[in-house]
Amino acid sequence: MCSDLGLINYIYKLEAIVGILFCIGFIWVFARFFKESTYAETEFPTISTKPNKFEDKESIKVDEKIENTIDNEKEQKIEVDINDISWSGNGSGVIISSDGYIATNNHVISDEEKKIKNIGVEFNYNDEIKTFKARVIKTDPQTDLAIIKIEDKSFKKVKPIPFSVKEEDAELGEQVFALGYPMALTIMGSDIKFTDGRISSKTGFQGNVSTYQSTTPIQPGNSGGPLFDYNGNLIGINSSGLDKKIVDNVSYTIKTSYLKNLINVLPKKIVLPKLNTLK
Repeated sequence: MCSDLGLINYIYKLEAIVGILFCIGFIWVFARFFKESTYAETEFPTISTKPNKFEDKESIKVDEKIENTIDNEKEQKIEVDINDISWSGNGSGVIISSDGYIATNNHVISDEEKKIKNIGVEFNYNDEIKTFKARVIKTDPQTDLAIIKIEDKSFKKVKPIPFSVKEEDAELGEQVFALGYPMALTIMGSDIKFTDGRISSKTGFQGNVSTYQSTTPIQPGNSGGPLFDYNGNLIGINSSGLDKKIVDNVSYTIKTSYLKNLINVLPKKIVLPKLNTLK
């Protein structure tokens, strides 16, 4: 285990590759969606249903100032300034390559009720907080994973990825920590948040072998963020948890082996980071 000073150094290095993801949805009449200013927590399902997928969702209303006469053809021609958008939701993600590929959850960048048209990624880029456009490359709803990529004229590359991706499963009782942006659009602010805990089971909800169960606290907005061990290895992507009214300290994280499966079917080959400079 690293010292307190070493852990602070971990977080400083990792902050540059853990980003906050913003999404905005458009319906066919090109009405803009945004969040109410007051926070309304997503209802958690009961223990007999699927675990809650942590989305920072609130009440949504249509901006009536935008005319509903814009058709689909015109919609495609509109150039959106990513810095001028009122975002309708947020999640977290982790950069897995220097050219801007990012791993996150499928439920962060998709919505059954409306089409997600724009995705923004905000993180510490060359010691300055920047927001970039991104697009979806590949999704896997079955495992709730997604790969997106920064595609923005102002983005070049990030510094070499400082962590490695763990090859084998984490051990029961192993100490881990999460980084992410819970409730970033509402009550918790946009600074990166650190929480820690232990692997409490090597299987997830109802024995799901694709996920870990851990005691690491994660909240709405943490979805898609990384879970690391104390050797600086990425061990999974945080995704969901159980209703705290029923049971405490139950969070689920998708194992990196399933993330690798998704990466292996991408149109472009991505070499995952192997040089761990955090040890």
